[in-house]
Amino acid sequence: MQTTTTYTVVGEAHAYWDARASFRYNATLSNSIGIKVSADGSHWSVGGEWTLQSQMGLATGFPLTGPYYAHQYQIPLRYVWVKRKHTCSYWPGQYWTYTTYEIDPVGYSIPPGGNPGRIGNNVIDNDGYAKFIASNPRYRAVIQRGTFISLIRGRSITYGVAASVFGVGISLQTIYNTNHEQTLQAGYGTLSHDVWGAKGPLDYSLGDPGTFYSW
Repeated sequence: MQTTTTYTVVGEAHAYWDARASFRYNATLSNSIGIKVSADGSHWSVGGEWTLQSQMGLATGFPLTGPYYAHQYQIPLRYVWVKRKHTCSYWPGQYWTYTTYEIDPVGYSIPPGGNPGRIGNNVIDNDGYAKFIASNPRYRAVIQRGTFISLIRGRSITYGVAASVFGVGISLQTIYNTNHEQTLQAGYGTLSHDVWGAKGPLDYSLGDPGTFYSW
């Protein structure tokens, strides 16, 4: 069995125009992380999901930053590479043994001398006027100047490659709650601020936005 700690994407926040964005992650939250399974240790596929939970009372993230700012956020997660032997009976007294390999998430784990969390990729390409015009009008909302909006419920968008672990891409979906927030604060200029859900309206009773973008 091998172990490694890899910084893994758990969310993002967006602030275009004169807005500012913040992101907060509470380490006690649940995450659905894709388990990778292989028959030979080289060719991997998704073999289910692992619901990861932690009892640590630790939060991390970045404060209000902007304008023209949009970044993912990463936290350190520990993974194990495991070799498993399986035995199946296919006839009375006859058995078939085979081996599989798994990459499983274990938990939130700050490496010695490491960061509790860190800024990830720049994702501002999802924001701006062109992306706003191309968005679904039903997913849009207008934030008045000097006010803010926070996403505190639902599931984030799925990150197809949230991390590369032992050279294998791992997918992740984070569950939002009141301690896990993507926030946008509109500026105090003369114009209101447009936002829209990535995959649903901001009104959670009508769908799940996943995350929201900014113009």
